[in-house]
Amino acid sequence: MCSTPSPHNSSCRSRITSDTMSKNRNLKRGLPVGQSFIALPSDIAQATKLNDEPATKKLRQTLANDADEVTVQVPTSAPTLARSAQTKGIRHIASRIPNIPRIVSSDDVNPSPRSVSPDGVTSSIKLRNTSVAAGRTAPQRYLMSLIQSHAPAIDTVPALSIKNYFLEYTEEHYESYGADAIAAIRAQDIDALRKLHQSGRTLQSTNRFGESLLHMACRRGFTNVVRFLLTEAGVSLKVCDDMGRTAMHDACWTCEPNIELMDLLLSHCPELLVMTDKRGSAPFEYIRGEHSITWMKFLSLRKDLIRNENNIALMKSVQL
Repeated sequence: MCSTPSPHNSSCRSRITSDTMSKNRNLKRGLPVGQSFIALPSDIAQATKLNDEPATKKLRQTLANDADEVTVQVPTSAPTLARSAQTKGIRHIASRIPNIPRIVSSDDVNPSPRSVSPDGVTSSIKLRNTSVAAGRTAPQRYLMSLIQSHAPAIDTVPALSIKNYFLEYTEEHYESYGADAIAAIRAQDIDALRKLHQSGRTLQSTNRFGESLLHMACRRGFTNVVRFLLTEAGVSLKVCDDMGRTAMHDACWTCEPNIELMDLLLSHCPELLVMTDKRGSAPFEYIRGEHSITWMKFLSLRKDLIRNENNIALMKSVQL
């Protein structure tokens, strides 16, 4: 024992160094001094030990985020947890501690994707080439599986590569992109937009980057404004910016899913579904991950509409 630490005592120096390093590690992890672990139910602790390979560690680190209370997924390869119904919905007691994996239900990692039929009965949706159905890319994968089940030759196509489809902007379109029109869009002032239109001014307005008033209205989820532009002001939906983003890309980019807006765009130009931007992303790859289930249901309920002969023909017409 080393009752009185002394710099001349090698065992004491070793112990002091060890304690200091442990203290520093705990502080770095955000744990209280003297506490180097988090107490978890035995089945949870056992499950994490069973699957502690590098891939699992990377998954847990990826899932950790800055939210105050986030549900983190338990790897499905842990058999104890996968069979335990009691672990569902568990939230980590130390969710505010950074760099520590948080644990929840195994159903979230590799769930069985669901859709809702018109009568409210859920049914399984089979996705191709996806291991995490609730992920951000799942709706796009499901959409392509719906389309290609009827027309295997249809694939996504870069918007900027499509010839003779998009509207070619003129100086009139650039000059009409003024502060008054932008303010009317932001305020959802249909009356002001109508006055501009009736005065002879085009609302097919855009800046030099190809970002139009229609793009702006779709990105903000202003369904009433978009409907006015398309049906009353005669604005064409066949536009994209210099990054290849269409109005449908922006409609999927909204803070919350806007089903009514997407229905409106689908009724006018369903072929926009298969167009990708300069980075290769289709509209449904712009959605937020937490909205993937909502969009999966949206697509499932409209699969017959998406696959009808007219819409399939329009999608074929833009293939390279």
